[in-house]
Amino acid sequence: MGKLVEMNGENLQRAAAETPEEELERLRAENKSQKEEIARLKDEVRHLEQLSTYDGLTGILNRRGATEEMELLMADAEAEKGGGRKHEEIPAREMSFLLLDIDDFKKINDTLGHEAGDAALKATADFLKHTFRKYDIVSRWGGEEFLVAFQGSEQDVVNKFFDKRAMMPRVSLDVQTKEGPIKITLSGGVTDYRGGENLERAIKRADGALYKSKENGKDRITKYEEPEKE
Repeated sequence: MGKLVEMNGENLQRAAAETPEEELERLRAENKSQKEEIARLKDEVRHLEQLSTYDGLTGILNRRGATEEMELLMADAEAEKGGGRKHEEIPAREMSFLLLDIDDFKKINDTLGHEAGDAALKATADFLKHTFRKYDIVSRWGGEEFLVAFQGSEQDVVNKFFDKRAMMPRVSLDVQTKEGPIKITLSGGVTDYRGGENLERAIKRADGALYKSKENGKDRITKYEEPEKE
C-alpha cells in the first residue's frame, strides 16, 4: 500500500505541474492506449474462439462449432411452429443431414503419405463449401468424415449429387498431390431432420445410411431407410 500511495503522490505532483492543455493531451493519449488494448484483447478472444470451433487444416467448422450451429438450426425448426426464429436470414424449409466419408483414406495416407491425405481433406472441404450455400453448415466431423446440415430434404441432396451415368448419387474429386493427381470418392448417408429429435439421433441415422453405402461398394450416397420389421 505504501508504494501505491507514493505513486499516487507522484501522479498528483505531475498533474499539478501540467497546464490544462497538457493534461487534456495526456488523458487523450491514455484513452487511446486503453482503446487499443481493448481492441487487441477482443481480437485475441475472437482468435481463440475461432481456434476452438474451426478445423485448423481445412478452415471449416469442427465438431464443436458445427454442433453449436446445428443445434441453433434445429431450435429454429422447432421455433417455426410457434412463430419465432433465431436465424431470420435462413429460409424456412426442410432440413436434412449428410454424413460423408472419404473412401480408402487410410490407403491414401499409407501409400502416398500424410501430405496427400491432407490434400484430400482440403479438397473435400473446398468442394463442399462451394457446393452448398452460405446458410448450409459444412463441417469436418472428425478424421475423414464430413457432416453437412442442409436446408432442404434428403431427396434434394440426392438430386444434387445424382450421376446419370451411374444412375445413383455419388461424389468423386480430382486431387492434386506432390505425387501427382489422384481421384478420390466419397461414401455418404443422408437423412431428414425429424421434429423434436436431438442432433445425436439424426446423425445416428445418417451414419447407418453411410454404412450401407460402404457395404454396397462405396462411392455412393444412400438415403436412410427404416429397417424392416420382422
